[in-house]
Amino acid sequence: MIAVLRRAARPIAALGVGSFATSASASNAEHTRTPVVWDGSGGACELPELTTPCMTLHERSDTPLHIPYAIPFEDIDVGDDEVPQSRTHQFLAFCRQHPFELPLPGWITSADATEAEMFGQVPERGIGAADVLETNGDWDDCWYRIVDDADRRPITCEMAEAGVDWDTMSAPAGVYRIEGYTFEPAFNYWVPRPGFVKLHDGDPDAVGPAAAITSAEVSVHRNQIANIEGCIDAPEGSTMTAYWGEHTESAPEWVAYGDPQPAIRGDLLLEFAPPAATVGKLITLRIDVEDPQGRSFTSYMPGRVVVIDADGPCEGGSFVGGSSCDETGGESSSSSGEGDTTTATGDTTVGTSSTGAASGETSSGGASATPEPTGCGCASDRATTPWWLAIVLLSPRRRARRRSA
Repeated sequence: MIAVLRRAARPIAALGVGSFATSASASNAEHTRTPVVWDGSGGACELPELTTPCMTLHERSDTPLHIPYAIPFEDIDVGDDEVPQSRTHQFLAFCRQHPFELPLPGWITSADATEAEMFGQVPERGIGAADVLETNGDWDDCWYRIVDDADRRPITCEMAEAGVDWDTMSAPAGVYRIEGYTFEPAFNYWVPRPGFVKLHDGDPDAVGPAAAITSAEVSVHRNQIANIEGCIDAPEGSTMTAYWGEHTESAPEWVAYGDPQPAIRGDLLLEFAPPAATVGKLITLRIDVEDPQGRSFTSYMPGRVVVIDADGPCEGGSFVGGSSCDETGGESSSSSGEGDTTTATGDTTVGTSSTGAASGETSSGGASATPEPTGCGCASDRATTPWWLAIVLLSPRRRARRRSA
C-alpha cells in the first residue's frame, strides 16, 4: 500500500498586540511580534525549506542535539522605550504539553518583569505570580533552558541559520516539547515546536510512551472526515485513547471517543468524523498513551478544529490534508494531499469502525477490511450517521529517528 501524507499547514498568524490594554508606549504595543518558525520557508533570510520531524529520539550522552529554526524576517530595531534585550528569541524544553486553551506563562523570570516595569512595558493588569514561569507552581521542575536568559538571540538571519544546540545532559531522560520564545515586553510570545523530543539513556522504551498531534488549525464540514496527523513512540502493548473537547477560555471538558485502542509506534493518522455535539463549534483534540507499566503521556492538538454547520464536498476538503465524506453504511476513505510518500507494510486500522482500509490492511481483530468503494454518499442526518475514530499507524519509525551528528 502506498500511503500519502502531507503535514498540516502552519501559517504564521498576525502577532500584532495593539488591541491589548497596556501601559507600554503605543509604538511598541502596536509592533508585530516576530515568531520562531519551525516549518516552512526561511522567509526574507532565504534559508532552506524547514520541516521539523514529529518524533526525535536522542540519547542524552550523544550531546548536543542540533535544533534548526527559521524567522520570517529580521527584527533588530529596538526602540529607546524597550528593554535592552527586547526583540530576541529564546528556547526552552518542557516536560509535558499543555492544552491550546491554557498557554504558558508570558514571562520567564521575575527579573524580566521587574526590568520591563522600569521601562513601562507591562500589561495594564500587571504581572502576577502565575504569569511568570519561575513562580508558577504548575510548572515546577518541568522546564529547562536550551538558551540561557543572558544569551537570548537577536532576531537575525545569521542567528537563525546557525540554529540552536541543546546540551541534552542538562535535562533528565524524558519526553519534551520545545518552545520558541519571542521576548518583547510588554507582550511576549511562545511558538511550540511540532512533535516531541524523547531523551533517553540508550533505551527509548525505558522512558515510557510519547505522542504528538502535529495538525494545527483544521476546518471540516459536518459530513466530512478530517485527517489529523501525529506520531507515537511507545513500548509494545501500549494503548491509546482519543478525546475531543470544546474550545473555551479554560481547560476543555474532555469527551472520550471510546475504549482504548492499541498504540503502535510510528506515524499517526486520525480520521475524525465530527460528532453531532461538535457541529458549529470550535473544538480541540487530545490523545493519551499508556504503556503496560502504567506510565502515560498526554498530547494536545496545538490548535483547533472548526466544525462547519453545513455539508461540504465529498473530496478535496476545506483544509490541508484532505477529507472525505462520512457515509452511512458505506466507505469512509481518507484522501490526502500531495506530500511525503512511503510504502507502508503491516498498516493497521483500529477503532469503533474498520473502514477505508486499503488492500492488505487488517482491522484490530485481524479480519480483512477491504470494502468496495461506494462513491460519495454525503450524509447530513447526524441523528442516523454514526461517528467514529479510525487510527491508521503508518510505517513504524518512518522519519522517526533523528539523531544529532
